[in-house]
Amino acid sequence: ADGLHVQANRVGPWVENSEFTGLADDGVNIYSTPIFATSIPGSMQCEMYSTTGIRINDIISFWRPSTGEILAELKVVNTAGKLLFFDKPLPALNLPPAGTTFDSKTWAQKFDHAYNTSNIGNNFVFRNNFFHDSRRFGIYIKASNGIIENNRIIRLSNSRIRVNNEPSWPEGFYSKNLVIKNNTIEDCMKESASVPTDNAQVNIAFHGGSRRNQKYIYIHN
Repeated sequence: ADGLHVQANRVGPWVENSEFTGLADDGVNIYSTPIFATSIPGSMQCEMYSTTGIRINDIISFWRPSTGEILAELKVVNTAGKLLFFDKPLPALNLPPAGTTFDSKTWAQKFDHAYNTSNIGNNFVFRNNFFHDSRRFGIYIKASNGIIENNRIIRLSNSRIRVNNEPSWPEGFYSKNLVIKNNTIEDCMKESASVPTDNAQVNIAFHGGSRRNQKYIYIHN
C-alpha cells in the first residue's frame, strides 16, 4: 500500500520531516477519481456519476482520453442530486451507448469524462522528508499548486518523483504550478522495465498526448 494515499481532498497535505520506508507501493500518491456523464438533458446541464463530492463553484474539466484533449472547463453554478448546472454550454461528448454496462476502468479509457479540479488534492507541500528502500514511486502527483523541496529519495525501484495522469487505472488529473527543487536523489530505478528509457530524476507525462500539465513547473534538483 501507499505510505500516504490522498484521494479527492479539497486541500492537499502538508508533510515535513517524515520518513517513508519499506513500502510495497508509492511513498505518496495524490489524485482524484473520474466523473462520468450519464445523460445531458440540456446544453448547460448534465447528470453525472461521481464517487466524490461536487459543490457549487467547483471547476469540472471534461477531457477525451484517446487524444488527451481538454474539451472544456466549466464552473458548477447549481446542483440537484446528480444533476449539475454549468456556467457555459457543455462540449460535444463521446459518451457510452445507452445500456452500456458501467465499468469505471473501461469507461475511463474509451469515453469522454471529467475530473473535479477543485477536489483533487491541490495546494500541497512535501519538505525535508526521507523516502527510501521501497517499491515503485517516491512521490506521485496528479494535482496542482504544490511544492516538493529538500527531500531525500534513495533506493526506490522506480521513479523518484512522478507527475502524470493515469486514465487506465483510473486516476487523474493534470498538474500545473509546481516547484520541485533541492531534492537529493540517489540509487533509484531498479526495475529493469524502467531502465534506461524512464531513467530520469523527475518524470513528467500526460497520457493521451496533452502537454497541459507541463505548464508552470519549475524543476531544480
